[in-house]
Amino acid sequence: MAGNAIPHFSVVALDEKAQAQKVYQRSLAIRIKAFGETDPAVAETMGGYASALRGLHHDAEAKQMEDRLQAIITNQTVNVSESLIYTPGS
Repeated sequence: MAGNAIPHFSVVALDEKAQAQKVYQRSLAIRIKAFGETDPAVAETMGGYASALRGLHHDAEAKQMEDRLQAIITNQTVNVSESLIYTPGS
């Protein structure tokens, strides 16, 4: 019976999370190359990648990804705010 046993759910989920991590890692590399480090598409992928890393208990690596994501979001907010400032004569 052991040979025909269905894998335990957590093992299956762990395998899926590992696969997701690989996909996000590849996607992130492609998007950074295509759009640059600060593009919203890159930020979106970083969020998913951080979640996948958390699911695998790679908390330190997830924290680094979340910090990079936050820096992109903060930078975009500053840039939008600056573009909304009215300067007479410009």
